[in-house]
Amino acid sequence: MRERIDVKKLISQLTLEMYEALFKALGIPIFSKGKTQWILRTGCHTRDTTSASPKLYFYLDTKIFVCYTKCNASFNIVSLVMKRLALLGENGGFLNAINFILSKTGLDKDSVSRISVKKYTYDWEQDFSKFIRFKSGISELPTYNKKILQGLSGSVPQAWIDEGISIESMQKYQIGYYERLNQTTIPCFNRDGELVGIRVRNWNPELVEAKKKYMPLIILDGTCYKFPTDNIFYGMNFNWPEIERTKTCYIGESEKFVLKMETWFGIHSTALGMFGSNLGLCRRNELLKMGVERVVYVPDMDFKEVGTEEFELWNQKMLKFIKLFEGYVQIEIVWDNDPENRLLEYKENATDKDRATWDLLYENRQIWGEEGK
Repeated sequence: MRERIDVKKLISQLTLEMYEALFKALGIPIFSKGKTQWILRTGCHTRDTTSASPKLYFYLDTKIFVCYTKCNASFNIVSLVMKRLALLGENGGFLNAINFILSKTGLDKDSVSRISVKKYTYDWEQDFSKFIRFKSGISELPTYNKKILQGLSGSVPQAWIDEGISIESMQKYQIGYYERLNQTTIPCFNRDGELVGIRVRNWNPELVEAKKKYMPLIILDGTCYKFPTDNIFYGMNFNWPEIERTKTCYIGESEKFVLKMETWFGIHSTALGMFGSNLGLCRRNELLKMGVERVVYVPDMDFKEVGTEEFELWNQKMLKFIKLFEGYVQIEIVWDNDPENRLLEYKENATDKDRATWDLLYENRQIWGEEGK
């Protein structure tokens, strides 16, 4: 028999008084307390917290932390303890962080342990993990120095503001501007907030016409910030804790989808972008490993009319997506499924309009699963 820690059970037992005790033990001062959030000094990446900026937010309803500066990521209390202990030169391993939390809060280890698994009992989770290996993000992708982001203007595209994406959401995701080539820059980060690449949205009509609307950033010295877009999700650095907490994930094709969901749902967003329409087994497995039980797919409407060959190709793509999760999770698809009263235009998805349109399309979504289709 072996013992396993149930992180969700542990977190669920932590009171605000316990969180305060942990912050004190970690040497992370609370800068201010509000009704919905506390603001802490950034002890997640700054050893001397007396000089740390008040940019580490602790959201009381979700118990999720968001660092809006160097970390540029979200995390739970276990991750925060791991970060802080490592920063202080101590053992920042998972079990050491768990023991630290238990020792400072007085919680009983037995109360947060999973039911022991006997050796002769089939452990599907252990067996499945043989095929799904990731620690920080979906894989160990090369990373780039974040200093490049300081040289990109903080200007955000007016066109995206006009489409309903908030300035605050774009600033959170560090959307910038490369003036030399008139490009909006879109940094992509892994789960730990490390920079794995930068995409650009070209505003030059000739490049858009040449089907180069989106491409990797290439700066003057020839450095190309490319990355394998089929091997990582956009938005994972901020949204993974809420995905694990709710066991729900909303998937769209673009970065704008994630930014729009951030605008509407903020810290409660569980949106991820695929950089296209092909999910693949690797990213599917990452979601299953995170314990996702419900996936809401928000595809682009790549057809003009139902019943056409174009629609059949789109429908086959939907079936392929569903098949990836069949037997694992409930799948829901949010699309414009009323051919008589179309709300979306060609190539749009349900987030491209206003919130009222989203709410209507979401209410009429199609569901596959035990009680679905």
